[in-house]
Amino acid sequence: MAVDRPSDPERLPCGRQPDEVAEHALRGCPTGHERDCPHCRAVAERHRPLALAGAELAAERPEPPPALVGSVMRAVRSQARPDRLLPVAARGPGRTAVRESAARALLVAACDTVPGAAVGRCRLTEGPDGLEIALSAHLTSTVPAPELAGRLRTAVRTAARESLGADPARIDIAFTDIG
Repeated sequence: MAVDRPSDPERLPCGRQPDEVAEHALRGCPTGHERDCPHCRAVAERHRPLALAGAELAAERPEPPPALVGSVMRAVRSQARPDRLLPVAARGPGRTAVRESAARALLVAACDTVPGAAVGRCRLTEGPDGLEIALSAHLTSTVPAPELAGRLRTAVRTAARESLGADPARIDIAFTDIG
């Protein structure tokens, strides 16, 4: 017994694939067949609103906020200053130092291992008793702030000892937001 195969549901009655016809219509370059074929024209017509919206978006020239360039340049200039070098305790002859930005990144990365807070800023200063660290963080969980601050201090102190050879004299943490 012979079975008739139904026509390919992925093709138009004219044999074209609707996706190709739609793509040509959206790009504004239909083939001669697509311009003359009623099936292809119907597909193109269904996609006309999308093509018009795309053309409108392409024609728009959004203007950045007036203060954007100044704000970006302030951020760039603040980072452009060369970092000071922090001495790192190391065995053997010679001296070892790390840039302050690298030390800050290392300490913030240590804080990332503590769930419940997202540390934003890290400042390092030399106080009368040694290295002082100031962190600002957002609370991201319901862990009590004093408990979370203790965990962050432990992580920072451990990272400073193991990676920088420094035992911080002070670690201040300011929670600035709840997120």
